[in-house]
Amino acid sequence: SYVTALTDPNFVGTVFAPTNDAFGKLLMSLGVTAEQLLADKATLARVLAVHVVAGTAARSTQLTAGQKLPTLA
Repeated sequence: SYVTALTDPNFVGTVFAPTNDAFGKLLMSLGVTAEQLLADKATLARVLAVHVVAGTAARSTQLTAGQKLPTLA
């Protein structure tokens, strides 16, 4: 899980931070409010796990357009 990964003091990885616009689109896509998403722990965990890549501490200069990285989701 992303919680286990991110609380590991030896974690090596990348965490992508989505923009407010991206979260707005997610909320519209799911048909929920931010408060409803925060209350739905299972869905929130899946959303957050998509933003964590374990084993790769990537810098923005190392990423390319369209590149696919394996996330925790």
